[in-house]
Amino acid sequence: MEINELEINNHRILKAKYAKDELINILKEAEALAKKVSPFDPSGTERDFITRNIKNIGGLLAEKVVIDIAQQYANEHKCLLEIKESNWKEAESSLYQIDHIFSIDSKIKTIETRSSFSYKTKCPERVVTGAFSIIGPYVSEHKIKEIEKDFYAFVFYCMNPQKLPDILCKNNFIEVYFAGGASISMFSETTTLKQKGAEYKIIKPITAGLDATAFFQKLFS
Repeated sequence: MEINELEINNHRILKAKYAKDELINILKEAEALAKKVSPFDPSGTERDFITRNIKNIGGLLAEKVVIDIAQQYANEHKCLLEIKESNWKEAESSLYQIDHIFSIDSKIKTIETRSSFSYKTKCPERVVTGAFSIIGPYVSEHKIKEIEKDFYAFVFYCMNPQKLPDILCKNNFIEVYFAGGASISMFSETTTLKQKGAEYKIIKPITAGLDATAFFQKLFS
């Protein structure tokens, strides 16, 4: 994994570059999951095997990048990091939710990461300056109350998801961005977004939250 820091409007994000041979396990797991998961997305739209496989790769890689960056930070700052739990699920047809439970120097920290693909706007610039949000706790008719996490983060890809296999095949690598996030206390006076029967607390633009550096500093404090 190769990590580079980018700065957009004084907001630092991280671009992680993975070689294809670093993703062998993810590609195998994604394919296995595609054979098991429902062919219908959360909205009820049917998807073919290739589409399901691509969605799985996106979710699993977003999960991996959070762990990898956190582990690198822990090593550099001589902190003890233990991954207590890590899983991802498809929240909507193009949005993923990854839940992590970390033990950092014996203190439990919970993180919810949303990830998505951006290909209809200037990426990565517009992703962090207005096109996307940091999504916090939400409620819906099926979920009256949510267990709040300590932190919320956002990961994204600058590509059409349908082109992901071609990009991996042609370039033998893939790039994924960690945009930063927010602590739960930062959502106390934020706006809400109503969408598909759910109401989300959001911070928009992403630059109004913690950048990548500040996010991990606060997470490990």
